[in-house]
Amino acid sequence: MKPEDGLIFFDRHQSRRPKVILNLLKNKLTVSALYGGLEYGLLNYIGFWKKLDRQEFLNSLDQAVKMGYLTGERDALKLTEREAQQQSRVLPPPEASLRVKFDPAIKLWLMATQVVSEYSFKNTRYIPISEDSQINFMVKKWFANWKQSETSRPKLVQEYQQALGALCEQLPKEEADWFANYLPNHHDLGLTVEQLARVNNVSPFQMELRLRLIFRKIFSSVINNQVTPFNQLIGMVVQPSVLPKSTWQTLQLLQKGYNVDKIAELRRVKINTVKEHLLMMAILLDDFPYQQFLSPGVAQMKIAGIDFQTALQEYPELTFFDFRLSQIRFIKERQRQ
Repeated sequence: MKPEDGLIFFDRHQSRRPKVILNLLKNKLTVSALYGGLEYGLLNYIGFWKKLDRQEFLNSLDQAVKMGYLTGERDALKLTEREAQQQSRVLPPPEASLRVKFDPAIKLWLMATQVVSEYSFKNTRYIPISEDSQINFMVKKWFANWKQSETSRPKLVQEYQQALGALCEQLPKEEADWFANYLPNHHDLGLTVEQLARVNNVSPFQMELRLRLIFRKIFSSVINNQVTPFNQLIGMVVQPSVLPKSTWQTLQLLQKGYNVDKIAELRRVKINTVKEHLLMMAILLDDFPYQQFLSPGVAQMKIAGIDFQTALQEYPELTFFDFRLSQIRFIKERQRQ
């Protein structure tokens, strides 16, 4: 990684912790990571890059500090004024794609594209680009079901090409070209990230970043618009909620009317674990029932923008759960304005 590669995740006016950013990208979802992601406006990057090398990322930031791109202390960094003026803005991934298991979805898409391309040339002897047996099984199942719904090979191939073309038309031309060149076909396996990076004179990190953003856009469009035949394909790796699995299970019990103590008993976990799940829900869901967990007295406390120890001096009865939940509500209200 180059020193400037990770700067997209930083801001001129807000100090951000690199380890929080890494945990979001790699899907290590603690309450602390999610709260930081909410503060930084980076929640849409959850699970965006699970295989990103942690040490390489941190080393590149150390170099960025030495070169004057970033400044800060105690593992909290922000862009220098010079770098903030030069930094190009890249739009974050869309929210709708957060429920998609991202890396498996990319593998499914690439494998499906290869299968349809080879099918269009009546080629039954080729080496699958994926060595993942589960991905291969899902693509076979999807393709077999889809073939049953079509009357002929040309019609099936045409439907795939038209749907893919319509999705690409929604992208800027440059992004559509990158995406098309990355996809495998009958003649070759597509350009690698490194090859695309050389052609476009950017680092491999920047190229993969942009490809991943493109895939997130594509998946979001497929989900929102139910684009056939891709909706059935990507539907295989869509999760029921943006919440981590254990938190989602707690939500199911909460919606049945159980209180915190009963949920802890039923799930055989600590009460504090259930409260952590509640904080995650408040961060990730738009319809969290704050009034159910914050008393009117706590809700009226003025604790925005201060730390817990400072808040305790003013409100000795305040618990950390109430403090953090109040902060989450305040941040969300501010971001909606």
